[in-house]
Amino acid sequence: MSGAAVVGRARSTDAGFTLIEVLASLAVIGIVLTAATTFFVRSMVTINLQGSRQVAIQVASTSLEQLRAMSGEPALEWLMDRVSEGQTAVTGTAGSLAYQQTWTCSNGAGPCVAATLTTALASGPIFLGATVRITWPSKDCTGNVCSYTATTKISITRFEPVFGTS
Repeated sequence: MSGAAVVGRARSTDAGFTLIEVLASLAVIGIVLTAATTFFVRSMVTINLQGSRQVAIQVASTSLEQLRAMSGEPALEWLMDRVSEGQTAVTGTAGSLAYQQTWTCSNGAGPCVAATLTTALASGPIFLGATVRITWPSKDCTGNVCSYTATTKISITRFEPVFGTS
């Protein structure tokens, strides 16, 4: 009978966790969850900024491709029209951000001047640098405005080259 009496008795080591152990484990869990929450919140901000930047890259690439698709004087006229417009709103983007684009042109010696370029075009091809700058509002960038800039070089001529003639 002495064996049956030992089985029924509770051991003093199985009494459970003390209040201090429970509070210490809750404090550790709280610190870990706070750090993880901060990480996830910052990740969401970064994802939103990268999404906005990707839209700006797409807008700039599309605009530059539109310019590259043209040739000759229409390309020059198109570019000079965009330069003279200054900052304009970008249409066709989804979301709540308002994207703006600004075009600049350089001919190696400075900014493009339409009359000078038209005169230069009469004597042969001209080479221009075309730059589009896309801006959008965001509190995550300096001055609350983010920007992306893309540049291309284009050759404009009045005549198509003829190869194979001597």
